[in-house]
Amino acid sequence: DEKAVEKHLLSLEGISFASVEKVGTRVCVRVVHQLPTHTSLDTSGNTIATTDGVVSRIVVYSGTAQVAVGDIVEKGQVLIGDYYLKGEEQIFAEAKGEVYVEKQVTFERFFPDEVFVETGEKVTKTVVGLFRQSKMPKSPYQYYTTKKTESKNDFLIPFTVCNWTFYEVKAVVNTMGEEEMKSVAYGEVIDNHQFERVIDRSVQIERVEGGYVVKIILTVEVKQ
Repeated sequence: DEKAVEKHLLSLEGISFASVEKVGTRVCVRVVHQLPTHTSLDTSGNTIATTDGVVSRIVVYSGTAQVAVGDIVEKGQVLIGDYYLKGEEQIFAEAKGEVYVEKQVTFERFFPDEVFVETGEKVTKTVVGLFRQSKMPKSPYQYYTTKKTESKNDFLIPFTVCNWTFYEVKAVVNTMGEEEMKSVAYGEVIDNHQFERVIDRSVQIERVEGGYVVKIILTVEVKQ
């Protein structure tokens, strides 16, 4: 059940998009991780850490810093307090500033030995089902994706007319070299995540059953 699997994937923490599609005898799954969220620094109240890390830079425009460069902070910790001290008295002040932390993040990208692409060939089959029951007809292709449209009739004897469109797909061998796979994986990480800067990186590739896994370990600076 593709929809049930999609719903379960979306219930997992950190997943913003998921799609599941049957392709012949295989199931293709695609997930997209959520981008890091940032706390607005121009609102009243404390400025809170949105991620764990080590403070690398801090500039306070208003309020009082609760941390210093080199401090280890955890998500949810107060970085800038919404006050300043006048003697021993705390006076309210809007918490405004820029706080950056360094952290290490790891990503993995799987490159299968074969990927499926549409050939451009398609066939549509129509099935009429009595009492709104209809079964998918046999595909003319060995590997395929499908699209279903239907219309229902409730006059006298209810029936459903279903149009099944089969799109042929074929397996294409992955011809990318190891360095190209590393480059593609690294580019996807940078394009899909918001880092102030990359301080250090390590890119590794490993042969596994069915393909290659590229592992990227980054030391990055993130704005809170």
